[in-house]
Amino acid sequence: MARSAKDVARAFAVLCGHDPRDPWSRSNNPPVRPPSNVTNLSGKTIGFDVKFCEEDVDPQMATAVREALEIFKQLGATVVEFELPDYQECAGAWVHLGYPEIANAHAATYPSRKDEYGTFLAAAIEVGLAVDGRDTARAWKARTAFTRRLAGCFEGGSGTCPKEAPNGLDAMIAPVVPGRFPATANLAEPQNLPFGGSSMRFTSPFNLSGSPSLTMCGGFDGEGAPIGFQLIGADLAEDVLLELGAGYQGKTDYHLKRPNLALDNDVCE
Repeated sequence: MARSAKDVARAFAVLCGHDPRDPWSRSNNPPVRPPSNVTNLSGKTIGFDVKFCEEDVDPQMATAVREALEIFKQLGATVVEFELPDYQECAGAWVHLGYPEIANAHAATYPSRKDEYGTFLAAAIEVGLAVDGRDTARAWKARTAFTRRLAGCFEGGSGTCPKEAPNGLDAMIAPVVPGRFPATANLAEPQNLPFGGSSMRFTSPFNLSGSPSLTMCGGFDGEGAPIGFQLIGADLAEDVLLELGAGYQGKTDYHLKRPNLALDNDVCE
């Protein structure tokens, strides 16, 4: 959404907060202020699940995550290895929750104006209309269970919080995608993506849990394409993620680089 964590914070400060006209708006949504120059992250603890971040992951993606962790360490943050709560059942729940929501959002115009819909959106709606209510009930159960286990990682002393983080994690780090995708990749067709259905395993669980996440550039691959990583935080902890992001970008310049769009030179400068 922006080139820097500070600009994201400025935009988020406008968007967040209670809106009495929005039934989904949270009344206790705290204000977020753009972080100042962050040079010291002492006291912040970042969780790192090695298996989750590196198993079946492109080495360049995994390297970007480890290099980001080194930057955070230089800023004074503590990195703790831990095991992310099991997310497998939750990841599969999206089909039974997301697609019905899409169908419900278009109930006023689909199928009455079906001929005006594109192929992919129409297909998604059809899947949503065909979902069994019992599957949705099971998906909600899996979603709730994962959300609660994940919340415990940020709460010191809970069953899922690592003992090395007595006050709970402030954030956890992960890739955004398991590998590099061609520019023409269509996430609506995971079966055609290089990593298949696992292509969204780093985003789908946290979308379902409603966790805040900040994605940033962590370098470039051998062809000059950007490689991202994400920081995931506790509920309503956007300010913590933005502080971490501002600190990271204060030590790196990846967010300042711009693509060279010349046809004969596709690297970033």
